[in-house]
Amino acid sequence: ETVGLQETRWLNLPPGKDPLDRARGARDLATQVSALETESGTKVVIANAYMTASLLSFYLPGQPDVYMPLSSAPYNQLILWPTYREVHPKENAIFVSETNRVPNSLRDDFPNIDPGKVLTITQDGRTIRKLYAFVCKRQSEKPTQVTPGT
Repeated sequence: ETVGLQETRWLNLPPGKDPLDRARGARDLATQVSALETESGTKVVIANAYMTASLLSFYLPGQPDVYMPLSSAPYNQLILWPTYREVHPKENAIFVSETNRVPNSLRDDFPNIDPGKVLTITQDGRTIRKLYAFVCKRQSEKPTQVTPGT
């Protein structure tokens, strides 16, 4: 019974029906988020769900703190820890969500948010789920002015 409860792939359940899919694909998710961090130059990650935040905190290189939006209800201990506002008040962030929406609390903190990029999470050649990643910027990037030589 124990083996059956810990490994359900042999059941060939469709995506979304296997209860263990919540934790599967965490390495792939962390790889994609890490690549987006490098591409965008961000160092802060925010996730809309405690499970996603916990998995990213464990699997991202260096095991950084991963935060939750400030509008989240206090259903877990992540909301009791210091917030991204306190720890990284001027940093840009990546927001990872199961929906293609950004909470108002993040819109208040980050006036410029890029449209969500779809992250397709796979494991062992099987699509586990799709998430959205938003690059959230504190300030708009201003183009650099080129001054002609005199």
